[in-house]
Amino acid sequence: MVPELCWASCCVKLVRYCMYMWLPMYLYQALNYTKVQAGYLSTVFEIGGVLGTAMLGVFVKRFLQGRAIYGVTLALFGSTLFMALFQYTGHMGLTVNALFMFMAGACNCGVDPYLTGSIPAEIGERENAQAAASGLVNGFGGLGPIIEGPIVGWIADAYGWTGPFYLMVGMSLLGSVTMLRASRIDQSIKQAQFMGTITSETA
Repeated sequence: MVPELCWASCCVKLVRYCMYMWLPMYLYQALNYTKVQAGYLSTVFEIGGVLGTAMLGVFVKRFLQGRAIYGVTLALFGSTLFMALFQYTGHMGLTVNALFMFMAGACNCGVDPYLTGSIPAEIGERENAQAAASGLVNGFGGLGPIIEGPIVGWIADAYGWTGPFYLMVGMSLLGSVTMLRASRIDQSIKQAQFMGTITSETA
């Protein structure tokens, strides 16, 4: 599952840093907010990210019985949906913009402690390489912020402000799909372990 986690981390961080760096300019130039309004409103994404971490933790523990990989997969699908809705409803005003921006931030940023921390550590325990797995996923994810600036700048210049949002929706969807694959791999491993336990007990 490590390759899937690496690609998902890269997608998540690319989207996050794109929002951090370009959102105020988008609000100012495309949605015609004042500079002050754009500055304040852009922080809603980050606020959503802070609260999203706690919200996802409660959701995973209470409703998913600790299945963090499945929770991250659902959150990334949510990030895809809310990012698309934010772009689609951009003309509907501050309240709607803030709502979908908050939800996108919660879903995108909330997965980080799981995606680069607890899940790779759990995988690493199987091979006694917790630090290696976590470091690899976190390090590979750093490629997202590196390529984000040049790519988004080129897309915005060539296709206007809708281009970067199509990119972010697409990257969120790619992250969702890779985590769905990781979830299926994890389920297969657990089923194999369960069957192995039954076979050993029977023998």
